[in-house]
Amino acid sequence: MERYFYSYEAILGMLSECFRFDGRSETGGILIGPDENPRIITDILVSSSYAERQALTYCQNEEDVKILNGQLKEYQDKGYDYRGDFHRHFRMKVLSKGDLMQCAEVLLQKDYKINNQLVMNIVTDYYLNDDGLPVFSYLVSLDDNDDVTVSPVKITVFPKKYLCLLGDSICGSCLKGGGNNESAYSGHSKERIKKAGSG
Repeated sequence: MERYFYSYEAILGMLSECFRFDGRSETGGILIGPDENPRIITDILVSSSYAERQALTYCQNEEDVKILNGQLKEYQDKGYDYRGDFHRHFRMKVLSKGDLMQCAEVLLQKDYKINNQLVMNIVTDYYLNDDGLPVFSYLVSLDDNDDVTVSPVKITVFPKKYLCLLGDSICGSCLKGGGNNESAYSGHSKERIKKAGSG
């Protein structure tokens, strides 16, 4: 299973947004990480008030995407970019058929510079992953026939300031002890939607 590295701040931001409606509406936003490493998620952007939020539906409409793209531009100017989306599901930890259709639509568009790798996170009110988080992460891509493939992703969480980069990998001290959350954090305590113009 592939491993992705999330900042605590990104995880807390997703949880705060997805539980702010007390179970009345689905909601979500986009994931951001550095250009140098597509396996790192440092930040999130929450959908605007223009997004469509209902009990079993969340949709980024045209106005919401325009606002998110404007906010994303500030990250792009600093070497970060869109990595994928997150949203809440009720009593479901996998991507829905509608989610998969949206993923295919994004992956087929040339404006998205994401190398056929879209990260999709589901925040749920009912299930916990192996690390006790109600967040399930998936890597979505297209095969040679443009069919959607979905692979579960292992989440490892660090404070944002420790998601330092050495070339195209996480720094060695972050991965001390095999890369699990507890040993990686204690090892350090001892001492980057859519491309702008697509909406």
